[in-house]
Amino acid sequence: MILHRTFSTQRLSRAAAVIAVFLVTAAVSAAGVLITPSIEVGVSYAYGVSLEISLQQDGVPAGQISQASQVKITITEVADDGAAKARLTFSNLAMHLETDEHSLDMLWLPDQPAGAEDEADDATAAFAKIGQAIVDSVIDLNIATDGAVEYGGGLEKLTELLGAQDAFGPEALGVFAPGQIPDVFSPIFTADKLAGAVHDKGDGWQTERRVQAGPAGSLVFTTDWVVVQASPESVSYQGAESVEVARPETVESTTPVFNVTEHEGKVRAEWNAAAGLLKNRESQRTIAWMVTMGDITIAQDQTAVLRLTLHEG
Repeated sequence: MILHRTFSTQRLSRAAAVIAVFLVTAAVSAAGVLITPSIEVGVSYAYGVSLEISLQQDGVPAGQISQASQVKITITEVADDGAAKARLTFSNLAMHLETDEHSLDMLWLPDQPAGAEDEADDATAAFAKIGQAIVDSVIDLNIATDGAVEYGGGLEKLTELLGAQDAFGPEALGVFAPGQIPDVFSPIFTADKLAGAVHDKGDGWQTERRVQAGPAGSLVFTTDWVVVQASPESVSYQGAESVEVARPETVESTTPVFNVTEHEGKVRAEWNAAAGLLKNRESQRTIAWMVTMGDITIAQDQTAVLRLTLHEG
């Protein structure tokens, strides 16, 4: 994810923009801990969600966004096959946005405007309206039988606001951009594919995720996971991420060339197996890349940290 208007060739580099970006119950077996999804109508789960991103272009700071919110996910429907629907609502939202043109810091509460919507500065007013639209939203989530989350609607007003101003792009929405929601919230129900099997310390598995980079091709992120601790009370696991660039099958002279020059990604998560709830998850990614098209070359570095934390009690 890249902040809006950090450079003139935004569309070229946006194709390469990447953001790094658990709810199950556990039963003890002779071979380890069996983790299976547990989703019941009317049950709610409160999580803190935070995101920090910093971006450099050609070695110069080009933007920063931090976002912190308290959300509640309530299961509203469960089908016979286990697929479900849920509703995500907000208790609060805070965001800090730093670009070469703006430095904005605001806190929003549902149905309580931040008070900057009528500022003379267009960017400040737009930022205030965008944040208020996020925190006032009721986001529908569709949960597949394997726990994967899909965005089901609820951000239509936000889409309208974005289209009515030109100060910020969808990147300013952080984790609540419709396209980011599946990656951010699926682990709540899939446990990064840990669910559905018996696990013990030392068990490993692998997941793969492909991110489209426009005409430059795609980035293939592979994560190698391992269970580092498993007991009737808790399960802890972690992942190490690698990345490869998959070039498009058809390459023309105008096709951008995307090269990853540096990358490190890791995830740590802890599961409350006794209660059947994710206690915390933190993913960190540092990535540097170069995009070249003709005589134009853009070099960027991005660091992102995403955290999910269960609020118990």
